[in-house]
Amino acid sequence: MSRSCHVKNRTIVVIFIVGYPSDAVELKSVLDESELHDDILLTTIRETYSNLPLKTHSLFQYKEYFCKNALYLAKTDDDVVIDTDRLVSSLDRFRGENSIFGYLYEGAIPKRNPQNKWYVTVERYQRSKYPNYVAGGFYLVTSDAVGKILRNVNKTSWIHIEDLLFTGLIPSLRLPGYWPCDANNQPFLIAEHDDGPMDAKIFVQKYDRLKKIKCSKLPFMIFSLVCTHLNICF
Repeated sequence: MSRSCHVKNRTIVVIFIVGYPSDAVELKSVLDESELHDDILLTTIRETYSNLPLKTHSLFQYKEYFCKNALYLAKTDDDVVIDTDRLVSSLDRFRGENSIFGYLYEGAIPKRNPQNKWYVTVERYQRSKYPNYVAGGFYLVTSDAVGKILRNVNKTSWIHIEDLLFTGLIPSLRLPGYWPCDANNQPFLIAEHDDGPMDAKIFVQKYDRLKKIKCSKLPFMIFSLVCTHLNICF
């Protein structure tokens, strides 16, 4: 039984991309889950932070070759809750092309301390600032942009910071504007993420809070606020 869903005459196909398990017991569990729901993309990639770009690349390839007719690819982490009704409603009001939607990071500075999780050597990236990019907790990519990113993936230095690589370094980006809410006072907040522990109870609490949020109460600077529209220029 698939965990995909239908929302407002749209179909949302859910795929869980999973790295290769470290032991036979875990592998059997993943295979059993896949047989039950048919929604797992099992890769040969080991589950490490530095391998996240490889998993994302696999996800983009899956979209390009097996979901060619899908209008968008939404990439999200496993600790993010999403309001799918609000997501589809937002897409109906704004149909982007060659675009990435997500929370924008501007003027980020490379970490040069080898002990830092996001450490990048000068040899790997020489500039003093990163290009604008979208936070990796949740972002949405139009179908045409997925293909362009894949075709240009080998034209930049490969670094382990997945969101920076796929939404900043690979594309050339420009920012025409941003908005926290639409003209109908509908929040553009469609996903929520934090760095704390997540379990089923917390997921439910976060989803309930996400559904109840009002535009007038929406803080502008929020991690997964889909308020930024980036055009990709190749």
